[in-house]
Amino acid sequence: MIRLQDGRWELAGEYRYRLVEDDLLKGFNLVALDEQYSVFGYFTDEKSHSSSLRRTMALLNQSLALRDAHNGEDDDIEDARKRESMDFGLLQRDWPDEEDSQDALGPIAKKLKRQE
Repeated sequence: MIRLQDGRWELAGEYRYRLVEDDLLKGFNLVALDEQYSVFGYFTDEKSHSSSLRRTMALLNQSLALRDAHNGEDDDIEDARKRESMDFGLLQRDWPDEEDSQDALGPIAKKLKRQE
């Protein structure tokens, strides 16, 4: 569980978190590292990233990783390392001829091309 600025304890959920500055409250929100970067809640009223705040975030995300490892859940970082180690070979690309690329220019690009 994570304790927010107002003293409430909330279930951490499945994602890791990062701090994002809150323009209205002049502090930091916890934002989940999901597809939508969902705001978890208002975390602190500190005005800058202090060393204690960075340490708190590191401990928070490490504890979530330890929880997931203990529960046998997949580790996204480990999956990413496996994908990086796979050798798929070089990408083969077919580049269009110079004449073909002229036809693909949009109206703005054509206008700029005439000004050169």
